[in-house]
Amino acid sequence: PPRWLRHTLALAGAAGVFTEWGTVVGQEPATALLVFLAALKTLESGRYRDAMLIIFTSYFLLMAYLLVNQDLHATLYMAVDVILITSLLFQLHKSDRRSSFRSMRPAMRLLGAALPVWIFLFVLFPRFSTGFWSLKAKVASASGFSDTLDPGSVQRLLQSSDPAFRVSFTNEFRPTSYEMYWRGAVLHKAEGGLRWSRDGYEKLPMQQSIGTASNTGVTQEIYLEPSFRKWLFAFDFPLSIDFEDETKNSQTRERAGNIFETTRDVGSRVVYQAYSSLVFPKQPMTDDVRTAFLQVPEDISPKVIGLASRLRSESDGTAVGVRERILRYLEEEGFVYTKEPGAMQNGTLDEFLFTTKRGFCEHYAGAVATLMRLAGIPSRVVVGFLGGQVNTFGSFVLVRNLDAHAWTEFWNERNEKWTRIDATSVVAPLRARLGAEFFNEGQDQSAFRSSPLYRWQRQFAQAWDAAAMRWNSFLLGYDFDYQQALLQRAGLYAANRWIFFVWATVSIVAFIIMMQVVLRRRAKKEEPLLAAYHALCTKMEKAGVRRAQTEGAATYFGRVRSVLPEKADEFAVLEESFVSLRYGPPLPGAEQKRRLREFKSRVRRLSL
Repeated sequence: PPRWLRHTLALAGAAGVFTEWGTVVGQEPATALLVFLAALKTLESGRYRDAMLIIFTSYFLLMAYLLVNQDLHATLYMAVDVILITSLLFQLHKSDRRSSFRSMRPAMRLLGAALPVWIFLFVLFPRFSTGFWSLKAKVASASGFSDTLDPGSVQRLLQSSDPAFRVSFTNEFRPTSYEMYWRGAVLHKAEGGLRWSRDGYEKLPMQQSIGTASNTGVTQEIYLEPSFRKWLFAFDFPLSIDFEDETKNSQTRERAGNIFETTRDVGSRVVYQAYSSLVFPKQPMTDDVRTAFLQVPEDISPKVIGLASRLRSESDGTAVGVRERILRYLEEEGFVYTKEPGAMQNGTLDEFLFTTKRGFCEHYAGAVATLMRLAGIPSRVVVGFLGGQVNTFGSFVLVRNLDAHAWTEFWNERNEKWTRIDATSVVAPLRARLGAEFFNEGQDQSAFRSSPLYRWQRQFAQAWDAAAMRWNSFLLGYDFDYQQALLQRAGLYAANRWIFFVWATVSIVAFIIMMQVVLRRRAKKEEPLLAAYHALCTKMEKAGVRRAQTEGAATYFGRVRSVLPEKADEFAVLEESFVSLRYGPPLPGAEQKRRLREFKSRVRRLSL
């Protein structure tokens, strides 16, 4: 395209990045601009300089990707990509460019020689723990978890099978799928029956837990993916969350409802220890807390209020009795659990309860909590995850986005405890017991799930995820303390990072000097064919026939035959063999080696 069009596109791309992020400085906007300009550069790649710029920009793009993703598959992908880019760099500087696997050998040899340097730098270069929240990505707000619950918000997660977090239990506790509730956030403010939020949750008073026995708890190690802003999930009912780094602990807060979050958005994968109680502890209810969890929207229709009053009157009046009556109402009225409930005209609680009667977890959680409050029972909505896939290779539980879930908790006055009520267990028991994956696949996949191909696929997926888990665990645990312990086992001791830095610098300089010596020695080695030819010239010089520096092979061999006519036939064969090998068309590898061996053998056997 003409220059004016290329410049216009470049300015338009920069303007688009600035419009999206409000700046072109920073990790995400700079990477986006680099990607756009690199793609635009391919429109003018006719010169050597253009090709070099594209190649080196590709290296920088990989580095930008590495800042936000160090997964096992990303690492393997980047390793292959580095080989391809380096092979293109070699091809650019070769006259005989071939599109074959052999053309990648020089690049692979070069990268193989550099591999010890990479490993050395990884092991010795001092690690700086600056906090996992330094690289904040915009995708962190795209997971579906937010401060509000709207019909459709959790559904975005149900459509994704990406990992949310992985959990390893540190004791022998192994819950079943329908017991694995993972607590994330508590929504206390009803804004429309089906719409809930945490508006003003900072002002909610904390309920102190009492009477929690230590032998009823379970400890988990959780590897959380960077997609959930401030949320820190844990097995329900969490009592504490602890990071190894004190800086991260200082950025962790416990909020009302026994939920935990960070003061800043989590921008990278984190690992933490969580301690949870297997039974809900007693938490005395104050008047302020009761008032907050009995608030209902002002626009609740008389029809919904009448339904709540009727359900309460048809029960024994206790919180447990009202819960059972509400669940029985959902079962009797034919409510359906579906991830595709269809569009609602106004999205109100009336429409859901009396017209559509179709929805998924967030519809039922919001509706049940509102009915409980209208019946005079404090309640709240909890969002998190339900279920998880046990990995038999790695002994951990994989919780994915499609396991996202919402449920209700109500206050049980008799035992002074919050009690879980999950309408999903009534309207969709298979979702609760078999997990979201089974429910999402549908009954038409039952034949495929019983086939050997499906079992092999699942086993391979679990083996790969176990390897990825080990890789992530290694990267997250490899800090400066780990480096010190590693070197101490090797008999080396370092008190601070500066000593590490000095060691790394001295070692790199020594390695460069060593490689320079080795490469120079290798450069002095002659090509085998020329070495044999020069050996022949040395032998002829001793016989009195010296080759001039400007004398070509054909001229030289002709002069030798005239001086030594009795050896003319031998020298004719030597000349033909040398000229064809040196200046003739390329021969297949095996034939080339065979004829070189013959030439060297004739030179050795030549007697004068």
